Amino acid sequence: MQVLNTVDEHPEWNHTVISLAQHGAVSVRTLELRFRQYLDTTPSRFVIEARLDRIHDLLVQGSPDTTTVEEVATGLWYSSFGHLIRHYVRRFGEQPMDTLSRMGSARDGGASDDRAGAVVATAAGESADTSVDESADTSVGDGEHDARN
Repeated sequence: MQVLNTVDEHPEWNHTVISLAQHGAVSVRTLELRFRQYLDTTPSRFVIEARLDRIHDLLVQGSPDTTTVEEVATGLWYSSFGHLIRHYVRRFGEQPMDTLSRMGSARDGGASDDRAGAVVATAAGESADTSVDESADTSVGDGEHDARN
């Protein structure tokens, strides 16, 4: 429970499987088994989902005039916008820039600009995977390389 609260409250922290296990005072193996048993996921996937939730919340609260998807994503350890977009679309059914534009437009009575959309559209062309191999028990990044998923 303590580990879940920490991730939910601080998805911007550079969580690792080791740091989460230490925080929960359990071994890495026990942490992974408990995540599978009780949540049907891995610690890495849980961190990714918590980050996606926070990104969504920040975009919903943001304004296209003052918020960019890039700054929100970078603050939550997403270095590859291609991964972010794939994960975000899979989770929320729309691109992050669409959430920001739609919510900003609703608040502004229909007026919004395409600044956030341009940032992500440009960044979406990135194909380099900058995530870290989670099997090496390093940073829980934005990649899709959790072999256990």
